[in-house]
Amino acid sequence: MHVAHLILTERLAGSERYAIELANAQVARHQVSLILRRGAVGSHPGALLPYVDPGVRVILVNDWLARWQARRVLRRLRPDVAHAHLSVGCKSLHGLEGLCLRVGTLHIRYKAHQHAGLDALVAIAPWQLNDIPAPLRAHTAQIDNWTQPHPPAANARARLRQQHDIPEHAWVFGALGRIESSKGFDVLVQAFEQAALPDAYLVIVGEGGALDGLRRRAGPRVIFPGFSSTPQDWLAAFDGFVSSARSEPFGLVLLEAMQAGLPILATRSQGTLHLAETMQPTLLPIDDVAAMTQALRDIARRRPVRREYAMAGYDLAARLDQFDTFYEHELTALGTPFSGGAGHSPADRRRRREKADNPEESACSPHESLRAHRPSIHGIASMNNRIVELLAKDLNPQGGVFCPNPQAGMQLWSSHPRVYLDVGHDGAATCPYCGTVYQLRPGEHLEHAGH
Repeated sequence: MHVAHLILTERLAGSERYAIELANAQVARHQVSLILRRGAVGSHPGALLPYVDPGVRVILVNDWLARWQARRVLRRLRPDVAHAHLSVGCKSLHGLEGLCLRVGTLHIRYKAHQHAGLDALVAIAPWQLNDIPAPLRAHTAQIDNWTQPHPPAANARARLRQQHDIPEHAWVFGALGRIESSKGFDVLVQAFEQAALPDAYLVIVGEGGALDGLRRRAGPRVIFPGFSSTPQDWLAAFDGFVSSARSEPFGLVLLEAMQAGLPILATRSQGTLHLAETMQPTLLPIDDVAAMTQALRDIARRRPVRREYAMAGYDLAARLDQFDTFYEHELTALGTPFSGGAGHSPADRRRRREKADNPEESACSPHESLRAHRPSIHGIASMNNRIVELLAKDLNPQGGVFCPNPQAGMQLWSSHPRVYLDVGHDGAATCPYCGTVYQLRPGEHLEHAGH
């Protein structure tokens, strides 16, 4: 299978790392291309190209008219899957109906001007699914982020503390991320200054438009080292991790903090709440300086030690299986990839998708390379006809449920991509991947479900 990723930004941050790590990992299974802007190549901090695996074919487009040029590249490549990331990448797929499977990852949230009209979506957290229109939500998979082992340098803790005049015995609160309003670093700096902790430092690693304003507010024990290509070294230098985000769709940095074993203090952002069961952080209201101040004082007083988190569910290898299953499922829904000609109009594709959505009528996937190491999704469905009875309270406020689901005896991270099923509408729904039927138990009624 040929997968072409598009990421048309210039500096490395969480979304860019996601796209590059996915492309790097997929190259062991597929032919992978990566379309980048020329501005992403160079010696500036956060340039993307140094992070790309040599096995990935990199294609550069000019910064001017990048979207138009990316479309030309895709028409020439004719990949099986074009997988776009962030605004310009997703908009580049508009107007390419019928060329290939066009997928967008929701790195922030669903935005109609970016994502409407694409063939399929990947949500990185369950909360994102609520805003997706029902027809497109039926072709959306929820696949969690992942983290990869990046051991710090042997002397990282001592070296970084020495470079920045941080005493060995001092307690260091740390944060990583793009320095912008959504990250809430202004609240964190204000709370740290108010906490007046005599033996503590705050280090915020990253760059962004809000950096100069933060520096003006910060005292001498708040350190801004700028962008780091080795964040794992800074995680080794920290004693505790703080996420002060106003909005955090998933929070890759939270996975990294867990991998480093750090105690975590976090605001109740979307990503924090999604990971809270595994992370067990100290949870705080968003934009609450007083609560943040008190929490910083409490942690500095207790000095909690590092701990081991249950990270097995965030393994990249399991995610690759989920992406392969998702791609195959959606390619089957679109019909066999084609190069144009009779019978390949958007209307024809819609008819094939409607037929493929019915497992009894649809043909098996044509992608034998995927079949070689995994049964087709229709094969999985035929092997599993489980019926799971639910109480009304088991459904979310919209009347939906996710599969895989613990109530069906499934590990959420070791099966197919998580999909949203609207049980409330008809009282039952079938997972298109594994065939599990979720239905309301007789006598159960859902009083209010938003559709």
